[in-house]
Amino acid sequence: MDQKKVRWRAKQLRLQRAAQLGRDVTLEEVSRSTGISMATISNIENNKVRGVEFSTLERLAAFYGVGSICELLELSEVTMEKRAPGLV
Repeated sequence: MDQKKVRWRAKQLRLQRAAQLGRDVTLEEVSRSTGISMATISNIENNKVRGVEFSTLERLAAFYGVGSICELLELSEVTMEKRAPGLV
């Protein structure tokens, strides 16, 4: 059975921004520039959030230079293996 999972692209976008600038872009820099706490940014980058305010998405999109908040996310296929009952 295949399921879809939404994953954040924030870490990938931060690394792309660093490559464009030719230097590291730290969580602290993102936090200072966006007003979003480092803990929240870290949780987003590590897919540990269930919900994010629209204004947070807008600030991240602006910082990463993406045209749409949709570019902060990706939809991926997750394959779930079917197992016989009682088997681990």
